[in-house]
Amino acid sequence: MLGNNAARRPCTTANCTSISENVDWVLRPNTTYYRPDGTTPLLTTNSAGIMPLGNLTNSFTGSADVYYTGLRGVGFEWISSSGRYCNGWTDNTAGFQGAVGIGNATGATSIRIATPNCDTVLPMLCVEQ
Repeated sequence: MLGNNAARRPCTTANCTSISENVDWVLRPNTTYYRPDGTTPLLTTNSAGIMPLGNLTNSFTGSADVYYTGLRGVGFEWISSSGRYCNGWTDNTAGFQGAVGIGNATGATSIRIATPNCDTVLPMLCVEQ
């Protein structure tokens, strides 16, 4: 799910309703995604391949672990990426920052709670198709 302004974008407007606004977006339209256990639902996307922030069915994990996302969850809207993605995920120095989410959240903080420096070692939130 990692955001990178140049490479992938969910929407060009807040909470888009058209897949035409996606740029190499990883989530598919009208699809339910699950935790790695294959049975715990996380979210269901709309026809634009996004889900309303704050509406996760279940949290990504059961713990308060933090992970890189590169996304922003401002006002429960999907608009591009945060611009905080460690220089395209190529730089692990303190000179750049990466947006992080929290594992046991179901709202906007599930994709962004802070933007630590990129020399902070954390896992990344990924989606398998």
